[in-house]
Amino acid sequence: MLTAVQTGMRLSELVGLDRSAVTIGTGAHIRCFGKGRKERTTPITRMLNVTLKAWLDEPPVGNGNALFPTVHGGRMSPDAVQYLLAKYVLTASKGCSSLRSKRISPHVLRHSDRSPGWRRSSPSSSFCASTEG
Repeated sequence: MLTAVQTGMRLSELVGLDRSAVTIGTGAHIRCFGKGRKERTTPITRMLNVTLKAWLDEPPVGNGNALFPTVHGGRMSPDAVQYLLAKYVLTASKGCSSLRSKRISPHVLRHSDRSPGWRRSSPSSSFCASTEG
């Protein structure tokens, strides 16, 4: 979910990412194919760089190359991402009551990084703040 929020990628771009699409370290970025199969390079934040480095240090699941695989090593479906998001929103709503009345979708995540102060505060409090109002 951090990758979705901090890169603004579309759901189809996220589920289509391979491990090789991520460049860690100096000039860290993610390369993806967006609408119209256009290649797009998105710089990533220091926090996402560290998180993805730890993720990539884990051995791949199965023999797949998907960045975000299922337990069997295949690509996650858009429905699986939406299910996980709903699960995390339910958990977050226990500490952020305003989330209970919001419809949070992958598309909302795509635009949530536009809130002022996002990188200066914790992801959970900023996500809550970015969905209020």
